[in-house]
Amino acid sequence: MATIEHDLAMELIAKDGYYLNDPRVQRIVEYTNGWGGKSYGVTWQGENRDRYRESEFVIKPRVIWDDQWPAHYRCPHCGAVSFNANDIAHDYCGQCKQWKDDAP
Repeated sequence: MATIEHDLAMELIAKDGYYLNDPRVQRIVEYTNGWGGKSYGVTWQGENRDRYRESEFVIKPRVIWDDQWPAHYRCPHCGAVSFNANDIAHDYCGQCKQWKDDAP
């Protein structure tokens, strides 16, 4: 399983799953590792996209990006993902009630 740093995970998300000449990522999962830290798991095209399942080393896995998601808006403040057309059109987060350009 490929585990990457937070900054690289965010870069992959910003670049729609692409990084340099590497194959496209199909899913990024955030989870708590067995030592209590936050980790980011990546699956590549052709791999089992569900490989990051709950285990003693993968605790509370949460998909934070998937290449099969339809159009969506990811809040830069809280990280929530919305598929609501109005949220997407206006860069608004219904969860934390902030606009994209609001100060953090």
